[in-house]
Amino acid sequence: MVRVLMLLSLTMLMLGCEAPSARTAAPTFAAAGALPTATATPPPMLAAPTASASERQTVNNTWLYLTAFQSGNVSVIDPLNGHVLREFPVVGDQAGMAVAPDGRRLYILDDQQGGELRVYSTGTWDLLHREPIEHFAHLLGGNPIALSGDGRWLVVAHLNVDTQQGWNSVFDTQQMVFLPDDALPLRACREAWLPVHLLGQANQPRVYADCNGFIQVLDAATLKPLWQVNAPTAINPALALSPDGTRLYGVYPRVNDLRLQVWQTSNGTVLKEQLLGDRLSIPPATFGRVEGVYLALVPDGTQFYLAWEDRLWALATNSLRPLGELQLPAPADGLAISGDGRELYLLPATAGDLTTRERGLWTVDASTLKLIRHAPDWPAYTVPFFFAAPGVK
Repeated sequence: MVRVLMLLSLTMLMLGCEAPSARTAAPTFAAAGALPTATATPPPMLAAPTASASERQTVNNTWLYLTAFQSGNVSVIDPLNGHVLREFPVVGDQAGMAVAPDGRRLYILDDQQGGELRVYSTGTWDLLHREPIEHFAHLLGGNPIALSGDGRWLVVAHLNVDTQQGWNSVFDTQQMVFLPDDALPLRACREAWLPVHLLGQANQPRVYADCNGFIQVLDAATLKPLWQVNAPTAINPALALSPDGTRLYGVYPRVNDLRLQVWQTSNGTVLKEQLLGDRLSIPPATFGRVEGVYLALVPDGTQFYLAWEDRLWALATNSLRPLGELQLPAPADGLAISGDGRELYLLPATAGDLTTRERGLWTVDASTLKLIRHAPDWPAYTVPFFFAAPGVK
């Protein structure tokens, strides 16, 4: 863990960011939607263009929520034009962020007031709740909070840099309170201070936690363990749950290949295990990008989309038959799908030993796998991550 922390601090310094131990006192809380207050020595910040009045009249039914180094905000983006609908100022290098599955709540965790979790209504942009947080994990390109797919449980990753101890805490989004210690039975997870990747769906009985080496399945109402099954290890795997909740998909980078594994969610039986290099031409990983792979399923569950480096594929979920391939102008970091499954949204990569660099937001027609829109007037955000959620109008 010491090595990880040293590499984290060194990488942040290389990016011109402060290491966690060097942070200054946080300024006072700013109102939702306000722009960051100028300081005596402001760091260089980047910003995407703001949506015009006319653009706000034709806003998309899906909104994108983005946070990144150098932005100083969590931004709400209209993917129709790639412009900002709303911004929430944050303190620190990269805020933690989660969005409720129905799009009605936004959760932000940053260094404000020394560490704070804030809950907003996306219908009114009102601040609903705020909670002090100590020792949350500052992760380069990583999200220190994760929301279960049913929207009930928010898990916060903590790391005490001085003692090198890590742990997770659980916030009940219905009661707006943190549960007692050890409410999340995941101490067996490797590097337990890292964020836990949670999956689930509303009105489904189970929540799934990726623990880098195994999948732990929990009761959605009580978080009690139900079953556990071994899984491949990877730094950044991609996981997705089928719309009917019966199958769990995982994609794990391998040397010049991608491994797909499918589990039956009722008992953890492995239904499929496939090296996709037998069916797809897999480009090698770019050095310095931490093997980012991204996965999205269509609402009817008949096919899924897989993004890796500069490739985007569509595959049938039952047969794994390739249905289409698109070579992007540059490697992508992040993949999201619209609520109706008709569009895919991708961000160009900016970190790593890239030979081609692009700016903007790409929109791909999900049925034809053709690039239909590009918002080139975006800045070159460093290590962004983003989510798609239904727009609340």
